[in-house]
Amino acid sequence: MTENSSSGNDLGTEIAKELIRQLPIRDATLSAAQQTGEILTDLAKVLHLALAPVQLLAAYQDRFRQFVDRAVRRVPEEKRIAPAPQILGPIVEGIRYEPEGTPIDELFSELLSRSVDSDRAHEAHPSYPIIIRQISSDEAKILSNLKGRRFDYVHTRDLAYPVDSHTY
Repeated sequence: MTENSSSGNDLGTEIAKELIRQLPIRDATLSAAQQTGEILTDLAKVLHLALAPVQLLAAYQDRFRQFVDRAVRRVPEEKRIAPAPQILGPIVEGIRYEPEGTPIDELFSELLSRSVDSDRAHEAHPSYPIIIRQISSDEAKILSNLKGRRFDYVHTRDLAYPVDSHTY
């Protein structure tokens, strides 16, 4: 009886081993690991998306620091003054949407340089940032090309307009 029961145990053990080999346990653990990896990947993506505003603010901070540094370095230290807030505020707002290195960016930079220069601060009018924001890069290039040129203007139309409403 011991021999039969011992061989029965051996047979049961062999069957159990074969069943374990046949069961998809390995595939199940691999699938669970893959799903866990996908969940962790999705969580990382969500974190990146949630932190996107912080990353954008950090990039804007770097851009602003470089912009101010470039504009202020044009002015000797002994001539630097604090810019008027009516000029600085709109400049900061304007460069927020303007790519670096464009003619509009350069106009804002030059305006900031003038506003921090004690000798030229009077040349920086509070309306200039608003005007700069309203022109296109092409218009800025045209204005830059016209700068310093002399133009002879001949007015050929009479300034006195007739009061008669039929001539309008």
